[in-house]
Amino acid sequence: LNHTTGSHHTPPDSHSTTMKQRTRRVTTKRDLSLRAFVLIALTWCVLLLVDSSLADWSCTCTAASVNGTYCQAWKCDTDDAACFPADAEVRLISGQVVTMDELAVGDQLLGQDGQPDEVVAFLHRDPTLKSAFVRIVTTLGDLRLTPKHLLFEMKRNDVMLAGEVLPGDRLQHRSGGVATVLEVEKYLSQRGGVYAPATVSGQLYVNDLLASCYALYEYQSAAHLAMLPLRLLPALDQQFVGVHPYARLIDYIWSALPSLHL
Repeated sequence: LNHTTGSHHTPPDSHSTTMKQRTRRVTTKRDLSLRAFVLIALTWCVLLLVDSSLADWSCTCTAASVNGTYCQAWKCDTDDAACFPADAEVRLISGQVVTMDELAVGDQLLGQDGQPDEVVAFLHRDPTLKSAFVRIVTTLGDLRLTPKHLLFEMKRNDVMLAGEVLPGDRLQHRSGGVATVLEVEKYLSQRGGVYAPATVSGQLYVNDLLASCYALYEYQSAAHLAMLPLRLLPALDQQFVGVHPYARLIDYIWSALPSLHL
């Protein structure tokens, strides 16, 4: 009789192999979908950069001083501008307070619960633009921002446009306290500069009061989801002056699809 010696060969687990292959296929499909989405977003950004029909907002002087050295009245095409003034203050994770015009992409802000919150882009940044703002005076300080920027209102437990805030509304202070609105006034800034930083969380404390990074439409969750490419690929922000091309794209799509406005 012939006896065969040696180690026994264990047949491969066909079920395990099949599952691994399926997992790889699913992962590959996800990667391809993400790459396709990024490619489309980049393509739109390039198109928007050369689209002259989407010009930036601007201001013109309507009444100069007697000697012509400064402007006494401005007319601004800023109905849709949504930003903070240059001297609005934010706090870095180190505790240092900086103004909006000193803030940069990559800076780590002191976010909720003391956690770092990175600035990934500026949705609007124009050091020279003069804009109309609302000044919201509260029991715990004041906040200045454009009327169509979003704020978190505690009674609603939702966001609302800054221009619709009324005395008695309540904002969230960094300390955890309630900042009750005492007065709301509109004014035209004589100092140039509008800034709208976007953070990983989609919100930030400005002058220690909680505000959204977004504007125009009262849908915080939808806006945050729409800005996902900027959080995944911060390199999309290339120190643009004016409205960020990707932000223009989102606004263009939203405006073009009125049937989706719920």
